[in-house]
Amino acid sequence: MAKFDVALCTDNAAFAEYTGAEVARILRALADEVEGQLAEGRSQIIRLRDRNGNRVGFASYIGDDKE
Repeated sequence: MAKFDVALCTDNAAFAEYTGAEVARILRALADEVEGQLAEGRSQIIRLRDRNGNRVGFASYIGDDKE
């Protein structure tokens, strides 16, 4: 079974005023990055960054081992 996980920490200044907007921006950027890349089924980790360039989480894809 393939699996895709996202973990995001919202404790820093980029999330202080508009948490929802910053989370949405990060998820949109993530969607743009993974579109078309997961079709190959290879496992990968993508680092997530806030608007200030700080690492705030990751997305991981564990491909299906049935190849």
